[in-house]
Amino acid sequence: MKKLITALCALSFLSSCDDELKLVSRDFSVTLKSIDGNTAVVGKPVNCILTISDLDPDNGDQILTRFEIRDGDGVILVDNNEYSPGETFEYDFKANNRLDFDFIPATEGEAYIVMGVASELVTRSDSIKLKVSSPEINIRFQNVPDLMLVSEEAEFYLQLDTELYGVKASARFVKGSGRVYISGYDATRGEGVALEKNNLVMFRPEATGQAVIEFTVSSKYGLPVKENVTIQVNQ
Repeated sequence: MKKLITALCALSFLSSCDDELKLVSRDFSVTLKSIDGNTAVVGKPVNCILTISDLDPDNGDQILTRFEIRDGDGVILVDNNEYSPGETFEYDFKANNRLDFDFIPATEGEAYIVMGVASELVTRSDSIKLKVSSPEINIRFQNVPDLMLVSEEAEFYLQLDTELYGVKASARFVKGSGRVYISGYDATRGEGVALEKNNLVMFRPEATGQAVIEFTVSSKYGLPVKENVTIQVNQ
């Protein structure tokens, strides 16, 4: 009887130890996918999701995320922070097992995005392949007058059609002189004025004769688009 009681106590003690000595898994897996499919345009953000699975909440390792890109170039935006290829940052996957970010391609062709997640012992990664095409910037001028007086101000519209962000326009005089304002900002200063889809342009001439204004519309990505507007200015 005494031996039976001793055995039962030992079994109870071992069971208690098993509860206290819970094994912590330090392994996990990651999955990367593009919400916008496998095509992209230079300069246009592509929404991506990096998901981590089977991460033990009791895992106390520091978790770091690394962004890489092969056969292409670009940056990612995470919570308004920009990261270049090769950079590492920390994200709390225990609070949220998915990381939403934007990839902004900088070159056309094929791009392989690789996202790696590393703990102190384990490194896991996944990649996606994107076909990146050149961006298109289309502009059109509306209500441009053929004739005006030098004492007048001419108003017309610059209409923008593009998928790019951060598009700007500047203006210079090929012939004539004066000031050109886009949405109230001087476009002849050279640094460019940020454009929306429909932009009011105001021309204030300083000389008579033919005025030829060259507009340059560009973004950080892709080639600029140039187009001339011609207005006859009389006394």
